[in-house]
Amino acid sequence: MFVFLGLIVVNPPAWAQERKPSFNCGLRIVDLTYEYPDGAEERLATAIWYPSDAAEEPYRYSAAGEGKYFESRVALDAPLAKSRVPYPLVIYSHGLYGSGSSSAFFMEYLARSGYIAAAPDYTDTLPPGYKEQAAFVRLKEGNIMSVAEGLMTAKQLADYMNLERGYFLAYLAKYRLNQISFTLDKMLEMNADPGSFLYGSIMEDAIGMCGHSLGGTAALGKVGAYPAGEFKDGRIKAALILSSPAYPFEETASNIGVPVMFMAGDNDEPGLRPDIPRKTLFDQAGPPKFYLVVLKGTHYSFTNSVCGTAELFQAIERVPQARAITQYGLAFFDRYLLNDLSAGKWIKESALPLAQFIYHDIGRE
Repeated sequence: MFVFLGLIVVNPPAWAQERKPSFNCGLRIVDLTYEYPDGAEERLATAIWYPSDAAEEPYRYSAAGEGKYFESRVALDAPLAKSRVPYPLVIYSHGLYGSGSSSAFFMEYLARSGYIAAAPDYTDTLPPGYKEQAAFVRLKEGNIMSVAEGLMTAKQLADYMNLERGYFLAYLAKYRLNQISFTLDKMLEMNADPGSFLYGSIMEDAIGMCGHSLGGTAALGKVGAYPAGEFKDGRIKAALILSSPAYPFEETASNIGVPVMFMAGDNDEPGLRPDIPRKTLFDQAGPPKFYLVVLKGTHYSFTNSVCGTAELFQAIERVPQARAITQYGLAFFDRYLLNDLSAGKWIKESALPLAQFIYHDIGRE
């Protein structure tokens, strides 16, 4: 066990010096058609970030609130860089009423660092009927709520989930868990399709999962935390969980079957069962496991909001919290998807601006 209280190391270990982003960020938004068990179909608009050699140009991601945007630069619809194929793959799962672009700052960083990342807009529905779809923001068009309406609706839905664990599990099962594996299926289909821009580009034995809030809960369900191991997807080799509640998996987190890194903010009380601390998941999970608390971090510090007014690609250097999230997240995936031991060493020896850092990796190093 190792505990570190946040100081800044002037000369960090070699991994960070050598692991500078070496690509531009390509971006394509594609439509995937998901079919429910009853035959109903749903369009999942899906963002795919990937390494590219093409020039980046200004790009805007929609943000919650009318007329709000996050500015960045991407090579839209550009060819994928072939110089280092294949690349590891990360599937991102957004939070309640969120969007696949909710943590685009991190997905772009992964792409510039030699990863492919895919993030669909999952469906969320409005209580009490749970038939009408809605979200704060979408990759394309959709029923967009105002911030005030969305916060009120999210609280109402959270209240229902807090009252009944089975309801929460059923919501995850219907609106997240099968869709995650479906997205992964489609990415691997594109990898096998000679006509796809992703043909031959994905390292199929190096697939990770990343999720924020409810999306992180869903990610945990895919790596073994869902009761009886239902919905587990053995293709996923590591999971990065961003500000997710311990509930409803506080009693089953010990069933997580892959390396896992949890991140939370120091001002980040969970909206779901706040009486169960977020760190409970770390305490219950088996090694290797990591827990990072980001200094001056809130629940939304793991979304594009952490970048403030900076362009997303610039915030990685300008905003300490964004830098910590992206560098520790990349090092975690490098270590457990690419078996880069130097990345694992960097995780333990570095000290970017964090309030607390704990790890336990005995038995798997």
